[in-house]
Amino acid sequence: GIFTINPALPETEHTRILFVDCAGIIFPFTRRIIADLSAEGGFPPLLLEPINFEAIFLQRQATKAA
Repeated sequence: GIFTINPALPETEHTRILFVDCAGIIFPFTRRIIADLSAEGGFPPLLLEPINFEAIFLQRQATKAA
């Protein structure tokens, strides 16, 4: 995906937008493509579990702060 981020936002917001918002937008499409490709290859569809990108981001932020 190609995203445009307002350069006037603080750098900390850029990081959050990239790792949470952008990833959350792209992931459902990626998940579907992987499932379709594996099924078209004659295998059972590989269904990836949903990911909470915000929780992962907050956990990494807390680890960095500690």
